[in-house]
Amino acid sequence: MNRWFGEGDCSGTEPPTIAARLTPAGRGGIATVVVDGPHATECVAALFRGHGGTPLTALTIGQIAVGCFGPPPGEEIVVCRRTADRVELHCHGGEAAVTVILDRLVASGCQTCEWQHWIERAASDTVAKTIAAEALTALAAAQTTCTADVLLAQYHGALATAVHWLSERIVDEDSARLDAVRMHLEDLIARYEWGRHLTVPWRIVIAGHPNVGKSSLLNRLVGYERALVFDQPGTTRDVIWSATAIEGWPVELADTAGLRAGAGDVESRGIERARAQMTTADLIVLVHDASHPVTDDDLSLRGDWPNALLVANKIDLTDAADAQRIRASAELLATSALTGEGIDRLLATIAARLRPAIDESPHAWHPRAVPFTLRQVACLESAAAALGRQRIGEATAAFERLLGGGDGSGC
Repeated sequence: MNRWFGEGDCSGTEPPTIAARLTPAGRGGIATVVVDGPHATECVAALFRGHGGTPLTALTIGQIAVGCFGPPPGEEIVVCRRTADRVELHCHGGEAAVTVILDRLVASGCQTCEWQHWIERAASDTVAKTIAAEALTALAAAQTTCTADVLLAQYHGALATAVHWLSERIVDEDSARLDAVRMHLEDLIARYEWGRHLTVPWRIVIAGHPNVGKSSLLNRLVGYERALVFDQPGTTRDVIWSATAIEGWPVELADTAGLRAGAGDVESRGIERARAQMTTADLIVLVHDASHPVTDDDLSLRGDWPNALLVANKIDLTDAADAQRIRASAELLATSALTGEGIDRLLATIAARLRPAIDESPHAWHPRAVPFTLRQVACLESAAAALGRQRIGEATAAFERLLGGGDGSGC
């Protein structure tokens, strides 16, 4: 009789051995299944036959092997022992092959679970709320390779190394060193505005008066016809969101109803929703029709949203003199949603406005360190406040909580 690996030992303290599919369901070239727990190697070894005759138990950590899984002829798979208690199986991406492998693992005593549960368990196995555990959880929500790259850097110790550096320099209570630590703390805290968007996309609202080309601009930015385009004012009456990436960073773009007075009831509700989204947006792209003179309403709108990115669209419809003047403007970005002029510059400007400028030169201070959870930034703020009061012990305790030590109560 097979031992059920999820039952645990007699004391009830042994965690179950689980099997989880890490790749999405459906058709694909390769699928990955992880077996994780105290009997992972034992469970897979009972079913795996390496082509070279080497048993799974003889493989070193990180070594891969090719062979068959299950009774002859079995499924062709590649296995890798990631740790003493974790084995990865890579097989044909077809649904049938994955199902067979999971069924055999269950018959051998494993419990199955969804990949989200495995991520949570892998994170909780790490002592307290360490940065590496939080990065592992956050990686499941990363939407682009850029954000995943930053989170992987935190998983491998970028933020933890920076925090260790800070904590070591407050021990002797030297005033010059304390000033430097406070400065670096402020720098790290400011990076959270970027770090929180590693898992939550920036929200960008495209706004302006009717018929300035907002919908056409949205379609050009996302690369397909997401919003209906028509030359009659009031065509867009609700907020239309589209997900995309700008220079590798995830964003959500919103096309909104044209802002004007005297609109009908339905259109007015759309304008109210547009203004509501503008108040919570990470960035507002305020669009003006470059082929028309700037009006008092345009100036009033700019005054209401002084931090907005100003775009003069339909530059292709202006005369040569006006086009030259607009293109030379320091405060306006000239674009044409129709021809594509200025779109690359607009995308680069949006990315620069959203992502903070971090010195990544060889002599920069820990440029890869980025806090990305509320707990982390709360710990950093606690340490900064304590140092401001010259309470070195409290600052040290905040650093310890951030790194996963202390009393484990967080910050």
